[in-house]
Amino acid sequence: MVIRSAASPGSGSSATGPACSSWSAPAATTAPKAWKRPGLLLALDFAGDLVDVISQPMRRRFSTADKRRSHTPDFLAVTRRGGWLIDVRPEPLIEEKDLESFDASAEVALACGWHYTVAARWGDHICSTLDALLSAYSPMCRGRYG
Repeated sequence: MVIRSAASPGSGSSATGPACSSWSAPAATTAPKAWKRPGLLLALDFAGDLVDVISQPMRRRFSTADKRRSHTPDFLAVTRRGGWLIDVRPEPLIEEKDLESFDASAEVALACGWHYTVAARWGDHICSTLDALLSAYSPMCRGRYG
C-alpha cells in the first residue's frame, strides 16, 4: 500500500511512501494517537476493497457558536465501494471541541457521498489479528500492536 499526502496549496506535489515507514510515533506525547495510525493503516491494507489512502486530505474551516475553527481529518480511504473519511483519536482524548470537528468532517463526507468514522478504540481481537498479519511481513514486527 502507498500512502499519499494531500499536497499543500501551491506545492504542486504530494509525498508517497510505504505505509510501514510512514507512520511511527515521534515522541511519547503523541504515542496514543500515533499508535492508532499505523494500526488503522495496516487494517486498511488488509481490507480487500482498498484502492488508495490519502493522508490529511483537506482542511475544513468552520464556525462554532464561539469562534472560527479548522480541522484536518486524518485519512481518506478510497475503496471499491466508496470513500471513507477517517479521523483517528483515542477515545479517552476526545474533548468537546473534537466533537465539533468530527461533526464538520461528517458534513463534508455526506456532501461528497462518502462514509465518515472516528477510529477511537480497538477491540482486543483486532490487536492480536494485526500482530499476526504484521508478523507475516516481518518477524521483527511481532508484538508491535498487542
